[in-house]
Amino acid sequence: MKKIILVLLASFTVSLGLSAQEFEGMIEFKKQEGKTIDNSVWYVKGDLVRVDEFEPGTRILKGCRLINTKDQTAKYLDHKAKTWTEMILTMATAPEGVTVSESKNTKEILTYKTTEYMMRFPVDTMQLNYWVNFGKFGFFRPALKFMAFDNVFYEYYWQLPAKDNMMPMLVTRTNAKGEETGRLEVTRIDKKVIDAKLFDIPAGYSEKK
Repeated sequence: MKKIILVLLASFTVSLGLSAQEFEGMIEFKKQEGKTIDNSVWYVKGDLVRVDEFEPGTRILKGCRLINTKDQTAKYLDHKAKTWTEMILTMATAPEGVTVSESKNTKEILTYKTTEYMMRFPVDTMQLNYWVNFGKFGFFRPALKFMAFDNVFYEYYWQLPAKDNMMPMLVTRTNAKGEETGRLEVTRIDKKVIDAKLFDIPAGYSEKK
């Protein structure tokens, strides 16, 4: 009986340790603007983030970003050309007059509770609604510095109040008529152990300068 109790206690201790850790696993995003759909898959392990990017509307892998959030360095891999390049940090600045407010609205997305932030743009009357979760997503904000330059939903994320471990689960863009013109959403989250080899540059790839 004593042995069983000790085994259960050990298992409980391990589970507590895992629950206290930052997120490790896979997250899939889908971006839709008009009829164009882009999918990306994020793999996260400690300070390392890999973002796989696919040809529009397909599951054909075109490239990936290997990001070290601690060192703030990143490499882009072109799988077709079998080359890699060093990436630079990009920080977008919002137009003047942009306002951000936190609403009282909440919703559950993929079992994660989210809070709504509304971002209004006076010039082009665009509005972005961010539904964010305050979980164990400390990797997201530093990794985003290598993602924002080609995605409007990421680009203006910096205007939200800076909070650690925050990640958007859904972002919608609407026009002056309130019509949705685009969205970015998390379609899958899978907590699992990620192989460290996934963050290595494959053999046979050469640097492109």
